Amino acid sequence: MKKKILCLILSLSVAFSAYAIQVVKVQPMTYAVLSTAVTVSTGAVPLPATAMVGRETICIFNNDSSVQLFVGHSSVSVINGLPIQPKAAITIDADDSVVIYGIAASSINVRVLECK
Repeated sequence: MKKKILCLILSLSVAFSAYAIQVVKVQPMTYAVLSTAVTVSTGAVPLPATAMVGRETICIFNNDSSVQLFVGHSSVSVINGLPIQPKAAITIDADDSVVIYGIAASSINVRVLECK
C-alpha cells in the first residue's frame, strides 16, 4: 500500500512539474506610458503619427459617439479595415516597428495609449 501511495505521489509531482513548464508569466508594463490624440478622417493616418520608442503595447480608443473607426495597414479602408465601434477600444501587443493606420467615414477623434 505504501508503494502505491508513493507511486501516486511521484506521478502527480511529475504531472504538476510538466504543467508548470507550460505556464506563461505575464510581466506588467511599468516603464513608460504615452497618450496621444489623433484626428482621423477619410484618408488613412498612422496611429499615432510617431510611435513611442520601445513600445510593447498600443491601445486605440474611438472617442467618437457615432462614427466607426477602421484600423489596419497603410491601405486600410472602411471596406477592409477592422472596425472599432464608437466609444470602444482595441489593445494590440505591437512594438514600435508596427505602424497601425486608421480611417473613418468622417472626421473623428481617436485616443492612442502606448506602453513599454
